[in-house]
Amino acid sequence: MPWRGRKRRIPNCPPNPPNWDFEEERVRKSPNLEGWGTSVSIFETSQPSFEEHLAQLLDYNVEGHEFNDRQVNALIKAIDQLKMLDPAVGSGAFPMGILQKLVFILSKLDPHNERWRDAQIATAEGLGDIEVREKAIAGIHEAFDRNELDYGRKLFLIQNCIYGVDIQAIAVQIAKLRFFISLIVDQRISEDSENRGIRPLPNLETKFVAANTLMGLEGQLFLKTPEIEQKERELAEARKQHFGARTRKTKERYRERDRTLRQEIGQLLQALGFPGETATKMASWDPYDQNQSSVFFEPSWMFGMADGFDVVIGNPPYVRQESIKHLKEVLKPLYDCYTGTADLYVYFYERGLKLLRPHGVLTYISSNKYFRSNYGKPLREYLTSHSKIHQIIDFGDAPVFTAIAYPTIVVTENVKAEQQQILTLNWQMGEPIEQFAAVVRRLSFRMPQKALMAGGWQFANDESLELLERLRKTGTQLGDYVENRFYYGIKTGFNEAFVVNRETRDRLIAEHSSSEEVLKPFLRGRDVKRWNVEYADLWLIFTRRGIDISQYPAIHQHLLQFKDRLTPGVPGGRKDGSYKWFEIQDNIAYWEEFEQLKIFIPAIVQNPDYAIDFSGYYGNDKTNICITDEARFVAALLNSKTIWWFICQTAASRQGGFYELKPMYVTQIPIAPAPDSTKALIETLVTYILHLTQENAPNSHKPMLNYFEQLINALVYELYFPAELQAQNLAFAPLLQTENLPSWDDISGDKITELRSMGDRLSHPDHPVQKNCDRLESVAVVRAIEGKGL
Repeated sequence: MPWRGRKRRIPNCPPNPPNWDFEEERVRKSPNLEGWGTSVSIFETSQPSFEEHLAQLLDYNVEGHEFNDRQVNALIKAIDQLKMLDPAVGSGAFPMGILQKLVFILSKLDPHNERWRDAQIATAEGLGDIEVREKAIAGIHEAFDRNELDYGRKLFLIQNCIYGVDIQAIAVQIAKLRFFISLIVDQRISEDSENRGIRPLPNLETKFVAANTLMGLEGQLFLKTPEIEQKERELAEARKQHFGARTRKTKERYRERDRTLRQEIGQLLQALGFPGETATKMASWDPYDQNQSSVFFEPSWMFGMADGFDVVIGNPPYVRQESIKHLKEVLKPLYDCYTGTADLYVYFYERGLKLLRPHGVLTYISSNKYFRSNYGKPLREYLTSHSKIHQIIDFGDAPVFTAIAYPTIVVTENVKAEQQQILTLNWQMGEPIEQFAAVVRRLSFRMPQKALMAGGWQFANDESLELLERLRKTGTQLGDYVENRFYYGIKTGFNEAFVVNRETRDRLIAEHSSSEEVLKPFLRGRDVKRWNVEYADLWLIFTRRGIDISQYPAIHQHLLQFKDRLTPGVPGGRKDGSYKWFEIQDNIAYWEEFEQLKIFIPAIVQNPDYAIDFSGYYGNDKTNICITDEARFVAALLNSKTIWWFICQTAASRQGGFYELKPMYVTQIPIAPAPDSTKALIETLVTYILHLTQENAPNSHKPMLNYFEQLINALVYELYFPAELQAQNLAFAPLLQTENLPSWDDISGDKITELRSMGDRLSHPDHPVQKNCDRLESVAVVRAIEGKGL
C-alpha cells in the first residue's frame, strides 16, 4: 500500500491544555450551534457572555458552568449529534483526546448522567422493531446503572460520534484496543455477577475501518432509488445493532445481514447503471475482516455518513513525494491541489475538507512546508478559496511535536470566507508549552484571510503586513533587475568522483596537461560567507555534456575507477538520463556564467550570507549564483537588515532558525532605485568590507567591519524609507558624500590604518553621521525591521 511503514506521529502535548482541544475550537467556531441541532437564540445572551460561559465549561480548572437548563439540554443534544472523523487514525490518539474532552464536558453539564441517559433512550425509542427497541433500552439502563459514570458517557460517545480510518489494518486494531481499554477501566466489578459483572465490549468494526482515505468511489453515489435508500437504512441499523451485540451468535446474525444487504445494494446499483467494478468493490468490502484494507474510502457506504462530518481532525501522514511516485497519476485527476512534487499530507487537506458537511471544521497538525513551497501553492489557493480559516499556529522550530519538523496547527471551516480574520500565532522558541493557553492569549494576533497570498503565506499583524506589501512595491524585483540571470549550482550525481583536492588536481595535471582545462575551483554551500568566500581548495572535474573524454586521458583514467557508480540508470549508479557515464549529471548549459562577476547565494542560511565572487568559482548544488555588473551594490542590499527582514517574512524556514534562499524567494527581493551617487557610496563601503573580511583577517578588523555595515544599513533604510527618515530630519547619503570617501586604490599608506582613522572620525559621538545613526531607532519602520516593535 502507498504509505505503509510510515512513522506514526504521536503529539507530544501537555495534559489538558485548555485552548488546545479540538472540541473547544469546534464550539467556538459554531457560536450559533448551527448543525448541532439547536440555535443560539435559546441562550438568550449576548455573544461575549456565551463565549465566557463556554470558556468556563471547557476549563479543567473551573468547576460547574453558567448555563441554564434549556441551554444544557441544547448542548447535550449537540454533543450527541456530533460526528467526527480522523482520516489517518493511527493509534487513535486524536479520537481518544476528543472522547476524553467530551466526557469531561458531559460530567460538568450532567454530573449524574440523567440527561445523557435520557438522550440515548429517546434515540432507542425511535426504533421500529419492538423487541429490538426494548432490548436496546434495557442495555442503556444496564450500561449506566452497573458501571462508573464515565462508562455510559464513553460508550455512547463512541457509538454516536467517533469514527476513524487508516490504510494500515494493524493501526486500526491498535486504535480499537485503545478504546476498549478506556471502557474497561470504567466498568464496575461485581464478584457475585456473571463474568464478575464485566460487560462485553462493543464491536468497533464499523467505527474504525482500514481503508485508503484518499481514494473515493467512482460514480455518482447520490443517484439512488427509494429501494436503495431503504436498503441502506437497513444496513445502517444492522451495523448499529452489531455495535452492541454480545454473543457470537448475535454478532454473526448481524454480520450475515450486513453481507446480504451489501450484495443486494450492489446489484441494485449495477441495475441502475452504476459501474460494475465499483458496485463489486462496494459489495465485497467486509468491515469484519480485520486483516483487509480497502482500496477505497466512502463514508456514506462504510459509516452511513452521506451528509459529511462535523469535524475532521488528525495528523496526516508525512510521506515525501519521492515515495509516492506510483500514486501520482492516480491522484492527479482527483485533487485540485495536485502537483508532481507535493508530499502526501497535502492531499489529506483537500480530502478532509471534502469529507465535511457545510460549516464543518477541519483541524490538522501537520508540517508547515506548504506555507511557502512551490508545491504548496495549489493547496494554499484551495484553502483560501474553499474554506474559512479560523486559526493557524505555526510552531516553526519549537520542539512541540517531536516527530514532526516545522509543525503547525490549522483550524478551518468548510465554507467560503467573507472578510475573515484569522487568529494567528508564530510560536516563539523558549515559550513554555505547558502554558499553551496563556501563550496563545498573549501572543496571538488577527490578520485578514485575504492577506494570505498564493505566492506564499506570511503571518504577521496589520503593521507588518503593510510594511511587507510596501517593500514588495518598492523598485524592481531582483529577478528582473539582473535580467533573470539566476542559476543553480552544479549537481554531479557523485561528488566523490568529480570533486578533488589540491593534491589530486596537481597530480592529474602532471599526468596530462589537458586536465587543467576541465578542473575548476569549486565552492560548497558552507564555503559561502558574508561578503566573501572561504575557499577550501577543492576542484571540480567539469566534464560537461558533449565533451570528448579521449582528449583528457588523465581525467578519463581517474573517472574510470568510479564507472559502476557513475553509469546512469543502473542499480547503484546515477539517475537515469541521456548523459554519458563520465559526464556531469545535469546539463549545465550556462556554465560560462560561473566565470563572470557574480554573487554567490547559499541554499540555506541563518543570517544574510551573500558573497561576491571575482575569481570565477564554480559552486555545488547547495549554492545558486546571480550575475550582475552591480555585484557590490546588490550584495549590500542583500546583506542589509531591511532585505533580511523581507526574506524572513517570505522564504521557507527550516529547523534551527535557517531559511531557504531558493531563487523563487530571492528573485522576489525588491531592489530600491538609487541615484548613482548613492550607489557609488555603497560600493565604496562594500569594497572596504571586502578587504576587511578577506580570509585570515584579524579580529581587530571586526569593529571597523561592524561600523561600515552600520553605515550601509543606514543608506539602505534611506533608499527604502526616504519619507520616514526625512520626517525625523535624518539623512546619510548627503552627509557621507561631503566626506569624499576615497576608493580603496586611492588610499595612500597603510590602508587599514587609514580605514580605522576614518571609522573613528565618523563614529565620534559629535559627528553628524554618528548622531543620525544614534537616532535611527526613532523611525518606526527601523524599529520594526530590527525587531524592536513599531
